Amino acid sequence: MKYPKLFSEGKIGPVTVKNRIVLPAMGINMSDKGYVNEAIINHYTERAEGGAGLVIIEVSCVDAPQGLNTSNMLVIDDDKYIDGMSKLAASIHEHDAKCLLQISHTGRGARRKITGQQPVGPSAVAMPYTFMMGLSNETPKMLTITEIQAIEDKYAQAALRAKKAGFDGIQLHSIGYYMGEQFLNSKSNTRTDEYGGSKEKRITFHLNIVRKIRALCGDDFAITVKLTVLELGEDAGITFEEGTYYAYQLQEAGVDALEVMVGAWKQEATLEDVADTGSAKGQLFDISAGIKGGISQITGNEPKIPIISGGRSGYAQIAEDALQNEKCEFVFMGKGLLAEPNLPNLVLQDKEALIRPCIGCNTCIDQQLQYNKPSRCSSNAVLGNLNNRYKLQKAEQKKTVAIIGGGIASIEAARIMALRGHDVTIYEKNDYLGGQVKLAAAPPHKENIHPMLDYFNAIIEELNIQVKLNSPMNIDTILALNADVVICATGPTPVKLTLPGIDLPNVFDAKEALSGRETGQSVVIIGGGVVGCETAEYLVEQGKNVTIIEAADSFAAKMVMTNRTILLDHLTLLGATFMSSTKCVNINENSVDVIDESGAMKQIPTDTILLSVGEKPNTTLYDNLFGKVPEVYNIGDSHTPDCFATSIKQGHEVAISI
Repeated sequence: MKYPKLFSEGKIGPVTVKNRIVLPAMGINMSDKGYVNEAIINHYTERAEGGAGLVIIEVSCVDAPQGLNTSNMLVIDDDKYIDGMSKLAASIHEHDAKCLLQISHTGRGARRKITGQQPVGPSAVAMPYTFMMGLSNETPKMLTITEIQAIEDKYAQAALRAKKAGFDGIQLHSIGYYMGEQFLNSKSNTRTDEYGGSKEKRITFHLNIVRKIRALCGDDFAITVKLTVLELGEDAGITFEEGTYYAYQLQEAGVDALEVMVGAWKQEATLEDVADTGSAKGQLFDISAGIKGGISQITGNEPKIPIISGGRSGYAQIAEDALQNEKCEFVFMGKGLLAEPNLPNLVLQDKEALIRPCIGCNTCIDQQLQYNKPSRCSSNAVLGNLNNRYKLQKAEQKKTVAIIGGGIASIEAARIMALRGHDVTIYEKNDYLGGQVKLAAAPPHKENIHPMLDYFNAIIEELNIQVKLNSPMNIDTILALNADVVICATGPTPVKLTLPGIDLPNVFDAKEALSGRETGQSVVIIGGGVVGCETAEYLVEQGKNVTIIEAADSFAAKMVMTNRTILLDHLTLLGATFMSSTKCVNINENSVDVIDESGAMKQIPTDTILLSVGEKPNTTLYDNLFGKVPEVYNIGDSHTPDCFATSIKQGHEVAISI
């Protein structure tokens, strides 16, 4: 076997898992008033069927409404939720996978607009960061000892319900902004009683919960913890020494496994949430190895319980190496399994090239935490859909389909139609496929987008989809094909400014700079959206002096919040100049005239002016073909200029309708 350790059995307390691949708890935000529904069952079952050995269900609230994070959060604080949970566990077990239910209380991060109540926490200390996740920064009510003990009991009762529902165990959520970590963190827990004042007392909440769960659920039920073992930054509330101590204490208390994470106290974007497009693969393996070593130093022996680790670890060789080097015993592949539910099976079948990659865009996180919507994915159009309309069925009638343009929407449409039995050909004017994916991979720290292009080529070869590169098409050549269906996916049209000097030779589109066109040393970018800011980062890393002019009051406003934080911080660090609420009124040969936010006219010297003021739909081809071919559709950026997730969803939806 190519990856013997990855596909070997492992033990988590009383539970035997068929392999070392874990789907970690990742909220998809699709419950119906706290209940499990068909969409949730389908989501987790698909990943169990795809080969994951252990499936950990997203966080479920032990005390609603007070402990809710979002309005679509699962709930397990009453027996009425057991029936749905039971159906979920049974469906996962049908595919020889084990399952745990993650349980938690949001604590001080709970929003009054969701719960209708003041948030509560170990101390009256408000959240230090909120905008990334739309969390509450309201000062919480400090819990009394009696109230804390009641919440401990709610955790234990939730675990008992999970056992009654057929789950193999539970996971205590103790990272990020949830109550578990709030007790462990010296910044959020300033108590001086039995629950705070030292690391020995800050762990009391967890030890009590573990003891109470074990008393109710017995030894044949796994208890695991997802644990922040280190916080980054000067004001960190959990040191590595403290994290190691917490891990040791939980082991000694009888916890069966630990999933280790890293967080941050004041940074809006924390490491566990920001495995972004530039993150290193397996970024947490050294952390888990350090925790194992730390426990060994305390006890003089190897850790008694397995450690689950990962971080952009949806790559079999990286996971195998970590396991062989004993950095962990199980590997979580969270976003990798969101993008490709069949990842483990494809690895076993020696078809890794066909694994649809996670590109680290964090759209999955942004949708639920920032916008309180179901998760969606830039690679997987099915993620986050509340019904079964994406279940593929063979087409009733085989059709010849011509797709004009070879971008991400086109390739997804071609993939689905080929699977459904249609005869598909893609016509692309350039000598490569991928459309704007190639440009999207050009800015710094976007290397994790490149595998998308490799996947496109592999899936096209696997499905024998015909591709004709260097093939610009017009109305006559398209009509001559006599295709049953024509899909237009020719990309967007740039918005054009009507400014004096707009036609000067040193004025051109920002995407041309990303494609390699040379700029001068001093660059002004008109438009501070996503493309404008990413182009700025691309240029400042080359040592260019960049000024970004934006008419609105914020920059990269449509970008995923976690990635936006990283990008803007990086631009600031590298010395980019931001001018918000500023309008460009004139372009000169070596300068631009602007009206700034105070209403003052300013002249900014520059060598090159780049335009990044947005794009609009391109319906010309579609309009000219309408009524001349049996079926015609317009998809992708030529229909709605937007992100990858929108394009791939449009391609998928059109393909299942034909």
